[in-house]
Amino acid sequence: MAKSREHHWWPVGHQKHWTNKSNAINILAPDGRHETKKVKNRKVGKKSHGHTTLRGGPWETNFEDKFEETDNRIHQIIDAINPENTVGSKWEYFKFLIKQIGKKDRKLSDICKFGRLSKEDDLFLLEYILLLLIRWPSHRAVMEKYSILKDKDSVEEIGKGNMLIKVRTAEDILSRKVISNHYYVFIHSFGREFILGDGMLDGLTSSLTGLSLQGHALLPLTPSLCLYICTPTKMRTDVNYAAFSAPPWMVDYANEITQVYSKDQLFYRKKKPRIEQAFSRAEFCSCKYNQHPLIDHLNSITGYGSRYRKLSGEVVEKRLFGGPLDDLLLS
Repeated sequence: MAKSREHHWWPVGHQKHWTNKSNAINILAPDGRHETKKVKNRKVGKKSHGHTTLRGGPWETNFEDKFEETDNRIHQIIDAINPENTVGSKWEYFKFLIKQIGKKDRKLSDICKFGRLSKEDDLFLLEYILLLLIRWPSHRAVMEKYSILKDKDSVEEIGKGNMLIKVRTAEDILSRKVISNHYYVFIHSFGREFILGDGMLDGLTSSLTGLSLQGHALLPLTPSLCLYICTPTKMRTDVNYAAFSAPPWMVDYANEITQVYSKDQLFYRKKKPRIEQAFSRAEFCSCKYNQHPLIDHLNSITGYGSRYRKLSGEVVEKRLFGGPLDDLLLS
């Protein structure tokens, strides 16, 4: 098999959705240092031998090709879930919102448009999500923690071996084309932009040990689109996604979560984000019990989890594990 040294955990084709007018991406470090890199130089989101397991000799296993087909089709799926196809034009969506104004005790679901992706788009989007999460640095760090060794090179090799197992398990699940319940929420923003980091809220890939899929994840796909996926126990057969236009405070919540789960890099297109305490720690942290006010709001749509939150702020149902909402961080 041909040897390849530089592997991108963030697909170059995907990066193009995050470029500014100069075709560059802004990068922010935990200490406040800022740099801008041109996407065409292919220097963003890469790791030497990131998808090659070395054997200490001429033999190696390169699993970079596991990602190539989905990477080459990312524009297709982003086009399929863009606002025009999920919430309609800005004017159509505005007229839809006007009709909701008179409702009392409005819920987040009241401002959502609902639909069902075609089976082809559904399987491809799910495949892209899983393969993206598996190679993301925050997940790689989890895979490396399974090692009892202390030698850095050996730890990395064990981490990559565990990643490859996850990739093969995901392939097996997807190949069967009969997948457990999974629900998408497409969070569009027509104003304030989402940011991306080298970490994501990922409670999904940990379930890739059998033939079922369980958990939830939050992925900023473009500066104007963030995706939430979860696996509720019950779903309508005619709906597998909800879509809405997020107010600025909700975009801020999503960006806060991104900073909690990121360690070394934040990526943004226009406005430089204010560094949160969690990101300044330069550690892969997590929200306590993977819960956050934004996730509670989104679960009010999907029916996933042990609690949800009304737009008024009222929390419905009790948390299984107690603990105040503002106690969000665990190192």
